[in-house]
Amino acid sequence: MQLRRPRQWGACWLALSLWEELQLDRFWAERLPASRKGTRWDHELFVLVADRLLAPGSEWRLHREWFERTALADLLGGDFGLAEIHKLYRCHTVCWSISKRCLNI
Repeated sequence: MQLRRPRQWGACWLALSLWEELQLDRFWAERLPASRKGTRWDHELFVLVADRLLAPGSEWRLHREWFERTALADLLGGDFGLAEIHKLYRCHTVCWSISKRCLNI
């Protein structure tokens, strides 16, 4: 028997369950439409939130180390593209612009 690609699954599943229970998936899906290239900003945001909740660190560390050790791609039906560094940083900008509009800043 051989163990291949061991990944953190339980904590990721629990974080996603909490996200869905609080209906944050619906809330953000309505406010963060996909990009022209198909980037799901609501999924990018969840990856950032899960990282902060489960293993706080930088976006760079998330991109280089943490994401590949988790089951987030499987749980979200995605791939490593969810942890591309430029998408993680761009997600902050996208969320900030949405927040400004919602708060009329």
